[in-house]
Amino acid sequence: MPVEKLKNWANEIENNLSAGLLASILIILFMQVVLRYVFRASNAWSEELARYMLIWFAYLSASVCVYKNAHIRIDTLLSIWPKALRPAIVVVGNLIFFAFCVVSTYHGWLFTRTLMATGAVSLGLGLEMWIVFAVIPVGNVAMAIRLIQHTVKTFRKPKAAA
Repeated sequence: MPVEKLKNWANEIENNLSAGLLASILIILFMQVVLRYVFRASNAWSEELARYMLIWFAYLSASVCVYKNAHIRIDTLLSIWPKALRPAIVVVGNLIFFAFCVVSTYHGWLFTRTLMATGAVSLGLGLEMWIVFAVIPVGNVAMAIRLIQHTVKTFRKPKAAA
């Protein structure tokens, strides 16, 4: 059962990181609103940090949604096919999504590597931009792994996918 423990551990990390990022974004933006409208002051870094955290939140949450099969897809098109064909259609859709993740990971890695080489930094935080854009390959690898898990589950229990 070590694979199951690893999967549960990965699920917890993704869920907790997503929840922590969302809570942090809300706190930072609330603080910015209070500073701006109550104290008539502002800071330059909070909106930029919240924006970068939102990008990371979106990619990590997308991976969670793929795992829970809660991502956007067109279920109406799936329902027009006979039930016997639906698992195969789900697998084909997963393969197309997987190919997208692989291509996005590759190009995201190339872009991130370029940012690492140039040493580009953000204006407000002075944060190295490769850290922000590293979420593209990281998030797509996580989604690809989740797609593999979902496809295996579809093969094991085809009726659940339909």
